[in-house]
Amino acid sequence: MKLTIKQAILTFVVVLGSAFYASLSMAEISVIVNPANRSAITEKDIKQIYLGKRHSFPDGGAVSAVDQKEGAADRTTFNSKVLGKSDRQMEDYWAQMLFTGKATPPREGGDSFAVKDLVGKEPSAIGYIDSSAVDDSVRVVFTF
Repeated sequence: MKLTIKQAILTFVVVLGSAFYASLSMAEISVIVNPANRSAITEKDIKQIYLGKRHSFPDGGAVSAVDQKEGAADRTTFNSKVLGKSDRQMEDYWAQMLFTGKATPPREGGDSFAVKDLVGKEPSAIGYIDSSAVDDSVRVVFTF
């Protein structure tokens, strides 16, 4: 079967687009805290904080979890890689937690740059951002 030039170009564009999309969905996520926060934080701690099961850092300091905005690719990646849940499963989880009064969800902080800015200014905050957005205004405690 021979392809026309038009078909070959279309096939190339589809393959290239698929590869680009796959690379975006595999973005590395960094969990960040304020540089003044020197608490040692494990992957388990992060999961418990973001599921509302832990309300302080391991050193006893108060914690305020910050999510990215709903629908953000980084939020989807974080939910999947770190929490082991889809966005829909997280919505259902928080609906149940709110209904039973067991916990409240993390506050929404916006995109990676807004979350980084907020965490850099608030000592009790913990957030996650695309690793390419990391700078010295925050401290990375874990990378996924």
